Amino acid sequence: MAAQDIRLARELGLRISMHVGLGEWGAQQQAVRQLAESGLLASDMTFIHLCTSTDEELRMLAAHGATASVASALEVFMPGLGQPATNRLLAAGVSPSLSVDTETIVSGDMFGVMRAALAYQQLIIAGAAGPMDRVPGLPTFDAADLIAFATIEGARACGIDDRTGSLTPGKEADLIMVRLDHANLLPATDVAASIVAGGHAGNVDLVMVGGEILKENGALRGGDRVFEETAASRNRLFHAAGLKLPA
Repeated sequence: MAAQDIRLARELGLRISMHVGLGEWGAQQQAVRQLAESGLLASDMTFIHLCTSTDEELRMLAAHGATASVASALEVFMPGLGQPATNRLLAAGVSPSLSVDTETIVSGDMFGVMRAALAYQQLIIAGAAGPMDRVPGLPTFDAADLIAFATIEGARACGIDDRTGSLTPGKEADLIMVRLDHANLLPATDVAASIVAGGHAGNVDLVMVGGEILKENGALRGGDRVFEETAASRNRLFHAAGLKLPA
């Protein structure tokens, strides 16, 4: 089934993402190895999690030019998945992107995802890591690396790093501006560290996508409409399920 899906995606020119390496089943399945041995592993694939994928599988992924995404907030919160593979991916030569996985379990913002990845790295350094990470000399990352994982590496995983993901002449006008004069970020001596360790979505002052301003002065444009549609969707679901709406 996976082979059929992969071939269809390639016929249609679509990128492929797969959730692999989760829990004991992921370690037994070794999905990346199976794909490599089947001749299906390629650079148009992004693998999410990889918590229990072997180090050899991570090297296979790197050798084929595939990308990886670490959903660190979910992985440290939801039992049974395994631990974030960020440091092991770096050891294999892969700079991962970051992702949320599911907003029904954890917050959907990159600030929390960056902090979760950093917090788990501190456990590795302290010698309290999970069994996959008890390897001497694992490479580490810092706040500036995490911002890169959340921006340009995300664009690369989606195959759009030629037009977004970094402030580069010739790319689309995609901007995120963060206010550093908010109380939770002062004094912002190290800007990257302040944003990663203390930032949240409320600090984002402006968002521009393709030259169009979507958030300005800390407020979403058209936010009221989004909130109204969200409430209407919730009300419809509650009504269909025969549930009483919250007060």
